[in-house]
Amino acid sequence: MDDEQAPTAELPNHDQETQPSEPVAPTEQIPPAAESPRVETEPTSLHGLASAAGSFAREHAARLKGLLSGRTLNLIIAAAAIVAAIAGIGIIVRNLTDLPDASKYRRDAQATLAAPTYDGGTYGSDEPLSLTDFEATGQHKEAKTPNECLVNGIAHFSNGSVEALQEAQLTYVRQDDGWKCASADGVGGASYAAVTGPEPSKILSNLNSVLQRAEASYAGEESGTALPSLYAGAKAEMVEESFDAESQTYTCDLHLSHTATFTAYECDINATFVFRPSNGLWELTAASASKNAKDLTLTPLVGNWVGSFSEQEASGSKCFGAKANGLRINVTMAANGRIAGTLSATVHYHGEPSEDVNESEGDTELVDVPFSGTLLHQGDGITFSCHTPEDALGTVTLTLAFGTGEDPSAAIATLSTKHIYDATFLLFVYDREATFTDTFVLTRE
Repeated sequence: MDDEQAPTAELPNHDQETQPSEPVAPTEQIPPAAESPRVETEPTSLHGLASAAGSFAREHAARLKGLLSGRTLNLIIAAAAIVAAIAGIGIIVRNLTDLPDASKYRRDAQATLAAPTYDGGTYGSDEPLSLTDFEATGQHKEAKTPNECLVNGIAHFSNGSVEALQEAQLTYVRQDDGWKCASADGVGGASYAAVTGPEPSKILSNLNSVLQRAEASYAGEESGTALPSLYAGAKAEMVEESFDAESQTYTCDLHLSHTATFTAYECDINATFVFRPSNGLWELTAASASKNAKDLTLTPLVGNWVGSFSEQEASGSKCFGAKANGLRINVTMAANGRIAGTLSATVHYHGEPSEDVNESEGDTELVDVPFSGTLLHQGDGITFSCHTPEDALGTVTLTLAFGTGEDPSAAIATLSTKHIYDATFLLFVYDREATFTDTFVLTRE
């Protein structure tokens, strides 16, 4: 083999027709065989294979390390962070789902939470409060007692007239079948707000308090009898009312009328109330009465009266001619210290009889004769002095007394007739005045 020469390289003959006739010199010098390196060969062994595999592994490990030290490592780190975040969210979700169901809160509060004790006071509604809503504001499990959960919230109560807000806490205990509400308690006092005004019926039933407040507006003035006395037992009517939810105030106008047997008082009262959120009560803060509140009204006197004869006083012997027919009075006006109307009765246009008689010539029947009068005095009762139109036959005067110290309900009328007639004494003629005063007990027809 050593003596053989390496074959020389020849260019392939692609086209015989184009080849030159003389050989072409090679472009590369090929060393002789003696100068060519010898390739030693050995049979393949297990040791060699192991060595080759180790080299391959080391090479690829180094390459992987290079890759990890670059962009790929950053991506792997970011992916690991996302996985950790998802795992954290899963933990949070598991913790949240391990609390009582929020849909239970209102239902459990409705069944367990007691409403604040509420009393509307002098003017407010007495209806009890009831739960209308429960708004959870937070929940957490106790660290020392993981089977217990506390739910905090705001409880809403109402009775239709007043609303109340109160902090509350629901306590849940975990059992085999889930969370169970063990207790519900209000925390601290409630705060109140009015949604309507006071109860009108309560204002009217506590009228004396309103009148006392109105009487205070007369401070320093000579006002006479106090309003609570004048209007004791008065009839009151709610005329107008207004509620302002924003300012929590309420105003109302009342019309009062107090009618006694013969007199009456009438006025208008304006009252203002303010709602107190700390205790849920309406407070009367102001009241005033109209200017005519203490003016005496005589309207009860208007109407028809019938008088039954009672007795007579006379300047001489009596004549009872007025007894049979009695007295009829129709009062058409009574106001401002004046009274007017008509009367029908028997009057005595005659002289004094020689003895008491049941009738006399000159007894005259008056029918619907007008009269008018003025207030004579006012004390235990009211007395009017009245007169009738002039008449040539005599003078007729009427006195009306409504109420007396002995009997405030008594109504008495006295009808007095003065008649001038000719009398003789020892053949001398002179004018003599006969007076007959008939007293009648009046009753309303």
